[in-house]
Amino acid sequence: MSPIERCSWGSCAGAWRAALVLTMVCIGLLAGSAPAMAGFGLSKWEAGTCTTEGCSISTPEQFYTTAAGHPPFGITDFAMNTNGSREPEGHVEKVRVDIPPGLAVDPLATPTCRFSELESLAGCPADTKIGKVKLTAHVGTEIPLLKLKAGIVIEPPLPGSEATVYNMEPPPGHPLDAAFKVSIFETIVQIVGGIDPRDFHEYFTIENVPTNPELIESRLIFEGQTLAPEGTSPFITMPSICNGPQTTYIHVYSYEHQEDSRSFKTPVGASGCDEVPFSPSVKVTPANSQSDRSDGPTVKVEVPHDTNPLGRDDSTVRDAYVALPEGMTLNPAAASGLEACQDNQFNKGTANPITCPPGSIIGTTTIETPDLPAGSLTGTVYVGQPLSNSPESGQEYRIFIAAESARYGVTVRLEGHVSANAATGRLSTAVLEAPQVPFSDFILNFNSAHNPLANPLACGPAATNSTLIPYSGNAPAFPSEAFTVDYDGKGAGCPSPLPFNLTQAAAATPTTAGSSPTFAFKLERPEGRQYLSKLTTTLPPGLVGKITAVKPLCGEPQASTGECPAASEIGTAAVTVGSGPTPLGLSGRAYLTGPYGGQPYGLSVVVPAEKVGPYDYGKIVTRASVGVEPFSARIVVSSQLPTVVGGAPIRLRSLAVDVTRRGFMLNPTNCQALSLESTLVSTFGTSAGVSTPFQVSGCSALKFSPKLTASTKAKTSKRIGAALKTKIVFPKGLQANVKSVFVQLPKQLPARISTLNLACREATFNANPFSCPPGAYVGTVVVSTPVLPNKLIGSAVLVSHGGAAFPDMDLLLSGDGVHVILVGHTNIAKNITSSNFASLPDVPVSSVELKLPQGKKSALGAIGNLCKKALLMPTTITGQNGKVLKRRTRIAVAGCPHKHKHKHRKHHRHKSKRKR
Repeated sequence: MSPIERCSWGSCAGAWRAALVLTMVCIGLLAGSAPAMAGFGLSKWEAGTCTTEGCSISTPEQFYTTAAGHPPFGITDFAMNTNGSREPEGHVEKVRVDIPPGLAVDPLATPTCRFSELESLAGCPADTKIGKVKLTAHVGTEIPLLKLKAGIVIEPPLPGSEATVYNMEPPPGHPLDAAFKVSIFETIVQIVGGIDPRDFHEYFTIENVPTNPELIESRLIFEGQTLAPEGTSPFITMPSICNGPQTTYIHVYSYEHQEDSRSFKTPVGASGCDEVPFSPSVKVTPANSQSDRSDGPTVKVEVPHDTNPLGRDDSTVRDAYVALPEGMTLNPAAASGLEACQDNQFNKGTANPITCPPGSIIGTTTIETPDLPAGSLTGTVYVGQPLSNSPESGQEYRIFIAAESARYGVTVRLEGHVSANAATGRLSTAVLEAPQVPFSDFILNFNSAHNPLANPLACGPAATNSTLIPYSGNAPAFPSEAFTVDYDGKGAGCPSPLPFNLTQAAAATPTTAGSSPTFAFKLERPEGRQYLSKLTTTLPPGLVGKITAVKPLCGEPQASTGECPAASEIGTAAVTVGSGPTPLGLSGRAYLTGPYGGQPYGLSVVVPAEKVGPYDYGKIVTRASVGVEPFSARIVVSSQLPTVVGGAPIRLRSLAVDVTRRGFMLNPTNCQALSLESTLVSTFGTSAGVSTPFQVSGCSALKFSPKLTASTKAKTSKRIGAALKTKIVFPKGLQANVKSVFVQLPKQLPARISTLNLACREATFNANPFSCPPGAYVGTVVVSTPVLPNKLIGSAVLVSHGGAAFPDMDLLLSGDGVHVILVGHTNIAKNITSSNFASLPDVPVSSVELKLPQGKKSALGAIGNLCKKALLMPTTITGQNGKVLKRRTRIAVAGCPHKHKHKHRKHHRHKSKRKR
């Protein structure tokens, strides 16, 4: 006969309830006997929690059913098939019992015994007792009678007897150990517990069962209400779920490589779930309290536990939903260098090694359970591989939580689903179908190299809301707690309103007047300032884009989808986003588009974000409208900026656009101190203005040589008045642009008062300059400019500003979606009419042609015969560089008879000379 070797519980693979296993062992085999079967296998298998030691399938009223209560006894009872001589069919080598999920044992409920004590004559201390075992075995004739004493029942002829089971000090790698000593085996029988990593139910094993004496039956009885003096939890705790009878499984294996498995379902299940208490709490403690600062907060869920053997424990938590404070959101800066852990690297549901990359670590975890010493279960929080691009799905932002104890052989692996509100970025984390095992503290600390979160911008209370759903089926708990956000992290309150003072820079290179530079624009927002949501920038006067230099413009839908052709690219863009000292940098390209936002042109700024850490945000496309201010022709760029991308508020730190396309930008030709102005609007609706100085140089080196011509018609009358046509032409090549034009008409061409009286009212003109009455339109104008593909065509309109002033004659120009208004101030003194276009846009033009035609409502009348005397028009044309060109422009008169006669005589005289 070979003695039974010391059996080991097997490695515990699972959660903090590794000790549960022992409970199961105790939990009783409440057995129903099956008829003896031929061959190796089980003839009986019962298990359950009981009110008496002797309960069985035949006494269902003796089963303990109080949900979350502490049963007096936990029993397992199995028997093997025997032949007619009561000799076992086959030889048992190994036994494994798997108890129902949620049924738990606490190995800390009593002190532990050392194996040296169990082996000694004195044995284990009495306070380490946790139960007893009754064994039945078949003994061969070789066993001496002296050994047939306590602990084994001999078949035949002695009845069953028992041995005490003690709570042993577990060896490394095991959460729980129990053992008993039977003299006939000449050894200690060890029961090894573990936790199955798939659903965290507890199990126990006995290995290397001896073949002689041969095991026939085992009835193991644990004392479930055992409680140590220090007040730990009772030894056995019932599940807190009332889902009907519970099933316990047994697997037996023979030395002959045979096996048998059975399940036992209790006749009754847990009851009284409606009376199970549930009073958890949730607390979020920030690593710092500073407004808008990157943060690695600690999230703690606490569940109290009852230490009264006759009481009820709190329900275990099934589902946990924790909504972080409004404004505490994902921090884009954390994505730099962040990696994702694949599911097959995390190995959830197994005890296999975790091989997640170091770059996926975003925090640590600690799980405190009443079944293990404090600080036993610690581990790591990883970023899980995204399974979706929808931030509200909970599949894009996954986290993996791993807590392990090498000392006790326990591993807990959970998956959390973080949902981010697509509009606000508020975060809600869900851990669903959590293990039915008790914990007192569940702590996640996100303070790491990748601080994944950032504090709210607004100061004041920041409340965490939660919904915790118990396994008992009772109403959820809604614990909530707030911390206070301050402005400096030292308790100082925020200014009201929060500051909104961004810095702006703009520069052209080179600064030479009239040249084609590159242009750089940048905005920066320090932390703690309101977030930027809208930007409207007005370029300095004269700094314009040459639309004709870009062919083709990017059209739709390419401009909106970020698929513009390279030919429409005008420059680059760069942004930094996120909180903390190292914001995330992203770069992209800027394209010139056709009409957008009600303006003739637009920008499509495309920032690729397909690879932001482990996340794919696709292409972030920001649209901007590009318009022209009508009176100054200054370029106005306006954009509604993205503030939340993929459920993450971007917390913009800087925005830079560099226009680098050759020949696209043109510098002003005015060297006075200018400025670039921006109007900023925050997400709070606050508006602020910021201005940046801008100045070019070398204006005096620019030529300025426009040519002005004018003409009229000889045929006039009081009814149709007079006509006038003027044209300014600029030579090709770099020149200063026109700043002002002053003309003084000869007395022979006076303004018609009757027509002036038809001028458009100022209010009508300001509301819509194209809605003036027909009589106010007195002429046409055509302007050619190299910056637009087509000519600007429009009308000369008389506009009355009231009072004693004479109506202005303004020029309304339209073309390529651009509308420009050139204001001409009219004055009449001593019957001489003058017009002064005193502030013309600093924009290059090739020619300007103005026609004031004859008609019943012509702008000009005529005095006398226009052919009798030369018509001189004093003219002053001033360049943007300050150069002045003064001329007494002669107005050519078409249709004068004497001119034809003079030409005829001259021609005749030349003819006569040739004859002579």
